Amino acid sequence: CGYLGIVAVVLEGFESRTNAAHSYLRKQFTQLPQHAMLRVQFDFLAVDASPTEEIQLFVDDVPVWVRSVTSAEEQQICGIPSDGRHDYTISADVQVFHSSPSAALVFTTAAEVYSQDESWGIHNVRISTYTPSPPPPP
Repeated sequence: CGYLGIVAVVLEGFESRTNAAHSYLRKQFTQLPQHAMLRVQFDFLAVDASPTEEIQLFVDDVPVWVRSVTSAEEQQICGIPSDGRHDYTISADVQVFHSSPSAALVFTTAAEVYSQDESWGIHNVRISTYTPSPPPPP
């Protein structure tokens, strides 16, 4: 895809922010049905990123998923092949106890969202709620 330029995968409705320390994507979900568990499925994509950067997912300001990429996950998806930086795609399926009628999701990393030399984003985000069945009687 050639020179990366200013690129980020940002979902419609997600708020994005960046500063010198980190960047994040945030979205508030409201009017969730009654539930006891929240399931968040998504794909994380980083282009020309450092493998030392941690990726985090927060639900209602609570860290529920933290991940560092490994060199075994490196790919050449886009960006500049000769710059020594790598691309990563990570699929995640996170389940957490949650019962509030709203949920604030925040995806964050040390990489900048709008950077000339690296970008990241999320896609295929699916949110579902459920209440687990009670265990069978003894």
